[in-house]
Amino acid sequence: MPWVQLGKAAIEARGEPTNLDAIATINYNAAVAQLGNGPLGVGEHHRDGRARSDVIRLINAGLVRRLFLECDDEHQQERDKALADRNKPDYVSAIADVVTTHQPKYGISVWLGEVARAAVNARPNPVPIHFIDTYVRGDRTKWDKMHLRDANAAARFQAITRTTGTTGCLVLFGSNHFRGDQMVFGTDGRCLGQNLALEWVDYAPPK
Repeated sequence: MPWVQLGKAAIEARGEPTNLDAIATINYNAAVAQLGNGPLGVGEHHRDGRARSDVIRLINAGLVRRLFLECDDEHQQERDKALADRNKPDYVSAIADVVTTHQPKYGISVWLGEVARAAVNARPNPVPIHFIDTYVRGDRTKWDKMHLRDANAAARFQAITRTTGTTGCLVLFGSNHFRGDQMVFGTDGRCLGQNLALEWVDYAPPK
Protein backbone atom coordinates (compact mmCIF):
# COMPACT_ATOMS: atom_id res chain seq x y z
CA MET A 1 0.00 0.00 0.00
CA PRO A 2 1.35 3.45 -0.82
CA TRP A 3 1.15 6.41 1.55
CA VAL A 4 -0.76 8.75 -0.74
CA GLN A 5 -3.51 11.36 -0.52
CA LEU A 6 -6.41 10.23 -2.67
CA GLY A 7 -8.17 12.91 -4.70
CA LYS A 8 -5.29 15.38 -4.35
CA ALA A 9 -4.89 15.93 -8.10
CA ALA A 10 -8.64 16.53 -8.53
CA ILE A 11 -8.67 18.98 -5.61
CA GLU A 12 -5.69 20.90 -6.97
CA ALA A 13 -7.19 20.94 -10.47
CA ARG A 14 -10.30 22.75 -9.17
CA GLY A 15 -8.15 25.63 -7.97
CA GLU A 16 -10.42 26.23 -4.97
CA PRO A 17 -8.31 25.27 -1.94
CA THR A 18 -10.80 26.70 0.58
CA ASN A 19 -13.96 25.24 -0.98
CA LEU A 20 -14.48 22.56 1.67
CA ASP A 21 -17.75 21.33 0.13
CA ALA A 22 -16.03 20.60 -3.19
CA ILE A 23 -13.12 18.94 -1.37
CA ALA A 24 -15.57 16.80 0.63
CA THR A 25 -17.32 15.59 -2.55
CA ILE A 26 -14.02 14.51 -4.11
CA ASN A 27 -12.95 12.86 -0.87
CA TYR A 28 -16.19 10.94 -0.43
CA ASN A 29 -16.04 9.49 -3.94
CA ALA A 30 -12.39 8.49 -3.42
CA ALA A 31 -13.29 6.87 -0.08
CA VAL A 32 -16.09 4.83 -1.64
CA ALA A 33 -13.68 3.49 -4.25
CA GLN A 34 -10.93 2.70 -1.73
CA LEU A 35 -12.81 0.94 1.09
CA GLY A 36 -13.72 -2.05 -1.06
CA ASN A 37 -10.04 -2.64 -1.78
CA GLY A 38 -8.22 -1.85 1.45
CA PRO A 39 -8.03 0.44 4.49
CA LEU A 40 -8.59 4.18 4.42
CA GLY A 41 -7.34 7.08 6.48
CA VAL A 42 -9.71 10.02 6.88
CA GLY A 43 -7.98 13.22 7.92
CA GLU A 44 -10.48 15.57 9.51
CA HIS A 45 -10.35 19.27 10.24
CA HIS A 46 -11.09 19.19 13.98
CA ARG A 47 -13.31 22.28 13.73
CA ASP A 48 -15.35 21.15 10.72
CA GLY A 49 -17.91 18.34 10.66
CA ARG A 50 -17.73 17.30 6.99
CA ALA A 51 -15.33 14.40 7.51
CA ARG A 52 -17.43 12.91 10.32
CA SER A 53 -20.63 13.37 8.32
CA ASP A 54 -19.08 11.53 5.38
CA VAL A 55 -17.81 8.73 7.62
CA ILE A 56 -21.40 8.28 8.82
CA ARG A 57 -22.51 8.08 5.18
CA LEU A 58 -19.81 5.48 4.45
CA ILE A 59 -20.93 3.42 7.46
CA ASN A 60 -24.59 3.65 6.44
CA ALA A 61 -23.63 2.53 2.93
CA GLY A 62 -22.13 -0.66 4.39
CA LEU A 63 -18.58 0.18 3.30
CA VAL A 64 -16.88 0.31 6.72
CA ARG A 65 -16.01 -2.97 8.42
CA ARG A 66 -13.95 -1.65 11.35
CA LEU A 67 -13.60 1.87 12.79
CA PHE A 68 -10.48 3.29 14.45
CA LEU A 69 -10.85 6.56 16.35
CA GLU A 70 -8.66 9.31 17.79
CA CYS A 71 -9.61 8.48 21.37
CA ASP A 72 -7.07 7.39 23.97
CA ASP A 73 -6.76 3.64 24.35
CA GLU A 74 -6.84 3.92 28.15
CA HIS A 75 -10.60 4.52 27.78
CA GLN A 76 -11.19 1.36 25.73
CA GLN A 77 -12.34 -0.52 28.83
CA GLU A 78 -15.02 2.11 29.47
CA ARG A 79 -16.16 1.71 25.86
CA ASP A 80 -16.16 -2.09 26.22
CA LYS A 81 -18.33 -1.86 29.34
CA ALA A 82 -20.87 0.28 27.49
CA LEU A 83 -20.86 -2.20 24.60
CA ALA A 84 -21.48 -5.10 26.98
CA ASP A 85 -24.71 -3.60 28.39
CA ARG A 86 -26.80 -4.54 25.34
CA ASN A 87 -30.03 -4.95 27.32
CA LYS A 88 -30.07 -1.37 28.56
CA PRO A 89 -32.73 0.77 26.84
CA ASP A 90 -30.16 3.55 26.27
CA TYR A 91 -27.45 1.14 25.08
CA VAL A 92 -26.55 3.01 21.87
CA SER A 93 -26.65 6.42 23.52
CA ALA A 94 -24.36 5.18 26.31
CA ILE A 95 -21.74 4.14 23.76
CA ALA A 96 -22.10 7.42 21.88
CA ASP A 97 -21.64 9.34 25.15
CA VAL A 98 -18.41 7.48 25.95
CA VAL A 99 -16.98 8.28 22.52
CA THR A 100 -18.06 11.93 22.64
CA THR A 101 -16.54 12.31 26.12
CA HIS A 102 -13.15 11.15 24.87
CA GLN A 103 -13.14 12.77 21.42
CA PRO A 104 -10.57 15.45 20.48
CA LYS A 105 -11.53 18.58 22.42
CA TYR A 106 -12.43 21.05 19.70
CA GLY A 107 -15.67 22.81 18.89
CA ILE A 108 -17.25 20.85 16.04
CA SER A 109 -20.77 20.51 14.70
CA VAL A 110 -20.77 16.69 14.54
CA TRP A 111 -19.85 14.90 17.75
CA LEU A 112 -17.71 11.80 17.39
CA GLY A 113 -20.39 9.95 19.33
CA GLU A 114 -22.69 10.32 16.33
CA VAL A 115 -20.15 8.42 14.24
CA ALA A 116 -20.11 5.74 16.93
CA ARG A 117 -23.93 5.67 16.94
CA ALA A 118 -23.92 4.95 13.20
CA ALA A 119 -21.34 2.20 13.72
CA VAL A 120 -23.35 0.46 16.46
CA ASN A 121 -26.57 0.72 14.45
CA ALA A 122 -24.97 -0.53 11.21
CA ARG A 123 -26.72 -3.40 9.42
CA PRO A 124 -26.47 -6.30 8.94
CA ASN A 125 -23.75 -6.17 11.64
CA PRO A 126 -22.47 -3.44 13.96
CA VAL A 127 -19.10 -1.98 13.01
CA PRO A 128 -16.45 -2.64 15.72
CA ILE A 129 -15.03 0.54 17.27
CA HIS A 130 -11.43 0.85 18.49
CA PHE A 131 -9.69 3.61 20.46
CA ILE A 132 -6.09 3.71 19.21
CA ASP A 133 -4.70 7.07 20.34
CA THR A 134 -2.70 7.27 23.58
CA TYR A 135 -2.43 9.65 26.51
CA VAL A 136 0.68 11.84 26.63
CA ARG A 137 1.65 14.53 29.12
CA GLY A 138 1.92 18.11 27.97
CA ASP A 139 0.97 19.52 24.58
CA ARG A 140 -0.38 16.63 22.50
CA THR A 141 0.21 18.56 19.28
CA LYS A 142 4.00 19.01 19.66
CA TRP A 143 5.98 16.97 17.12
CA ASP A 144 7.56 14.60 19.65
CA LYS A 145 4.17 13.88 21.24
CA MET A 146 2.61 13.34 17.82
CA HIS A 147 5.37 10.84 16.96
CA LEU A 148 4.62 8.87 20.12
CA ARG A 149 0.87 8.96 19.55
CA ASP A 150 1.15 7.98 15.89
CA ALA A 151 3.55 5.12 16.59
CA ASN A 152 1.15 3.78 19.24
CA ALA A 153 -1.87 4.15 16.94
CA ALA A 154 -0.10 2.31 14.13
CA ALA A 155 0.94 -0.53 16.44
CA ARG A 156 -2.60 -0.84 17.78
CA PHE A 157 -4.06 -0.89 14.27
CA GLN A 158 -1.61 -3.57 13.15
CA ALA A 159 -2.25 -5.75 16.19
CA ILE A 160 -6.02 -5.60 15.73
CA THR A 161 -6.02 -6.22 11.97
CA ARG A 162 -3.31 -8.90 11.91
CA THR A 163 -5.93 -11.66 11.89
CA THR A 164 -8.96 -9.79 10.54
CA GLY A 165 -7.41 -8.10 7.51
CA THR A 166 -7.58 -4.41 6.66
CA THR A 167 -10.12 -4.13 3.83
CA GLY A 168 -12.90 -1.77 4.89
CA CYS A 169 -10.97 -0.47 7.91
CA LEU A 170 -11.35 3.28 8.41
CA VAL A 171 -8.98 5.37 10.55
CA LEU A 172 -10.46 8.75 11.54
CA PHE A 173 -7.85 11.17 12.94
CA GLY A 174 -6.91 14.80 12.45
CA SER A 175 -5.33 15.59 9.10
CA ASN A 176 -1.89 16.29 10.57
CA HIS A 177 -1.63 12.63 11.53
CA PHE A 178 -1.62 11.79 7.82
CA ARG A 179 0.08 14.77 6.19
CA GLY A 180 3.63 13.95 7.23
CA ASP A 181 5.89 15.49 9.82
CA GLN A 182 8.10 17.28 7.29
CA MET A 183 5.08 19.24 6.04
CA VAL A 184 3.57 19.90 9.48
CA PHE A 185 6.60 20.30 11.73
CA GLY A 186 9.58 20.69 9.39
CA THR A 187 11.18 17.58 10.88
CA ASP A 188 11.80 14.11 9.52
CA GLY A 189 9.60 11.97 11.77
CA ARG A 190 6.98 9.47 10.69
CA CYS A 191 3.26 10.18 10.96
CA LEU A 192 0.41 7.70 11.28
CA GLY A 193 -0.19 7.69 7.54
CA GLN A 194 3.46 6.87 6.88
CA ASN A 195 3.63 4.24 9.61
CA LEU A 196 0.71 2.34 8.07
CA ALA A 197 1.38 3.31 4.44
CA LEU A 198 -2.26 4.36 4.28
CA GLU A 199 -4.12 5.76 1.34
CA TRP A 200 -6.08 8.66 2.80
CA VAL A 201 -8.34 11.63 2.16
CA ASP A 202 -7.77 15.11 3.55
CA TYR A 203 -10.76 17.21 4.70
CA ALA A 204 -8.71 20.11 6.06
CA PRO A 205 -7.81 23.12 3.92
CA PRO A 206 -4.46 22.72 2.12
CA LYS A 207 -1.48 24.36 3.88
